[in-house]
Amino acid sequence: NFFGTLKSEMFYTKNFKTIKELKKEIKEYIN
Repeated sequence: NFFGTLKSEMFYTKNFKTIKELKKEIKEYIN
């Protein structure tokens, strides 16, 4: 599922330093 994949990517890439960045990335990913 979408969130499972997203979660895995977050764990393995560790590109998100802040919650703010994370939310921005999710927004851009969805749009």
